Amino acid sequence: MYFLRKYPFSILLLLFFMLALPAVAQFSHEKYVGYLTAGEQAWAAHQYPAAEEDIALAASEAGKPGSTLMEQLESNAKLSRVYVLMGRLAQAEPSYQKAKAAALEVIKRKGSDDRIVWIEDLALAYQRLGSIESLQKCLEIHHTFSPEHRSVAIAELELATYLLHSRKYKEAEPLADDASKRFDQSKGPGSRTPIDAHITVAQIKMQLHKNDEAEQNCKVAIILLQDPLTIFPNKLAKVSLLLGTIYLGEKKYDKAEESLTQSLKIQEKLAGSLTDVSEQLCLLYLAKNNAAKAEQFGKKALSLRTARLGFETIADIDLMKNVAMACKRNAHASEAAQINARIKVLQAKSEKK
Repeated sequence: MYFLRKYPFSILLLLFFMLALPAVAQFSHEKYVGYLTAGEQAWAAHQYPAAEEDIALAASEAGKPGSTLMEQLESNAKLSRVYVLMGRLAQAEPSYQKAKAAALEVIKRKGSDDRIVWIEDLALAYQRLGSIESLQKCLEIHHTFSPEHRSVAIAELELATYLLHSRKYKEAEPLADDASKRFDQSKGPGSRTPIDAHITVAQIKMQLHKNDEAEQNCKVAIILLQDPLTIFPNKLAKVSLLLGTIYLGEKKYDKAEESLTQSLKIQEKLAGSLTDVSEQLCLLYLAKNNAAKAEQFGKKALSLRTARLGFETIADIDLMKNVAMACKRNAHASEAAQINARIKVLQAKSEKK
């Protein structure tokens, strides 16, 4: 009573503001389902702005008191997925973190590590985007939610392959090594992915000048390809080419010839690309002083490389030099001179740029 008598105005002002405050909005399951359904329908109809808006409203509704963890998980995972598929990774991150927190809490309460479909869909969206950032996030998701599952190896291999093509060999190496080990532990007969893993490892090791390890991975891939349930002749051609290239670098010319010839025969049967194997055979026969064959395969490689554009480019100069050398050794001096003249033209154009 004393407090009321001494501070009557303050009490009245406090009561006024308390009454003026709106009641805390409560979760509406009906609204949540409506927003989410509308968003999914809009996405299926390729109405992406509308899909984003509706699914964002569903996620906002799930953030109100009274919603369940599964509703928070589903809406935020789906919202993050929308942003990822639209290439907006920065906007996807907050929703992903909310979905991740909800998913971990669901797993904790259930006492199991069952894979959650919405998280799996989100990981697949990151994988499909195919950038280094999205592939790293895909791997993070699989490491977090299914660390022992085969999906980790698949994500590692995807990222390692991306890094290989980006010439980031040292970053790619541990990922490819781990993926290969995981696949070897879980592979089934006729499985393509362990073969791809060993091929990728071999390519990375070769770029890092670890030829012994590269050769070993090629041999493992060839053993896997001998499985009667494994019918991937294009893979065998690729491995044979890679192994032949390794042997050529190590000056093991007879082994190189055997592997490269096998690759050539398979590619001819498949009507596949003969460019790379022809180029390696040109180098091989130059090293073996077989000028006629070196010229034959060098001209074939050069013809195939220039067929698409219809003219030679600066990227063809090394091959052109090898062809000119083969022509000269094969007593075709005039052809060698013509090729060398074309090389000088290309080099002059390159210097002007």
